[in-house]
Amino acid sequence: MTSRIEKTTFRGAPAWIKYPEDQPSNVFALLHKAVSWISPAVLRPAQSSFGIAGLAGEAERLQTLRAANLPVPEVLEMSEGRLVLSHEGTQLRMFLKGSRDPDLIAQLLRATLLGLHKIHQSGFCHGRPSLKDIVINEQHDLCFLDLEEDPCAIMSLPDAQARDVWLLLASCAEFCPDAERDLTDLLNHYRSQGGVSIDRALLHLARAVKPYQLIIDILRLRNRGRDIKAAYWAMKTLDNFRKRQRLRSGKAATFL
Repeated sequence: MTSRIEKTTFRGAPAWIKYPEDQPSNVFALLHKAVSWISPAVLRPAQSSFGIAGLAGEAERLQTLRAANLPVPEVLEMSEGRLVLSHEGTQLRMFLKGSRDPDLIAQLLRATLLGLHKIHQSGFCHGRPSLKDIVINEQHDLCFLDLEEDPCAIMSLPDAQARDVWLLLASCAEFCPDAERDLTDLLNHYRSQGGVSIDRALLHLARAVKPYQLIIDILRLRNRGRDIKAAYWAMKTLDNFRKRQRLRSGKAATFL
């Protein structure tokens, strides 16, 4: 099977070629609809287009974010059968796995939340942020890749941004020695940047994922595999945030 993404040289510089994604099978499409039907909107699989339309949509989103001076790759060419993007560095997850400097790792994790916050404050969302979809250059600048999904087709922008935060926290969990403490610090770092608040959407998401957190707790699955562990601690972080906000609201009410 031919890879959808290939490294190349374009006009004398390193670049990447993305090819159209095939339409999924009917079985996959039915499963997608079933999951969408039983899940809250904020947890539904985000909308993705396939074929040339999918590439064109991603190219348009990248060009829009790039024009807003946001950290995404440059669209070098969009033709009938391929999308050519600038090479911006090494995959961040692989870089972190090879690092033995805990201070640098912590600094870069904070930088990912800062980069996501910048995207959000410009009025956009990512859709599926992950350390695998972020690259780092020699100057330690970060660049966000793979803006294939459009969650705003099925949820509000604040809900999509809150989900972005949750997904990125889950991706960061792998590199957090104390996941509960460290993910809370990362969430606080995001929220401390100011601007338009998504706290209400974060609380909405915390309530939506709470049943899944409880199921993992009841079945004692929190340490069963990297993905479950990461999702659990990201959910736990949102739940702790919800509890802190409720406590503050209660204290504020007593003084009114």
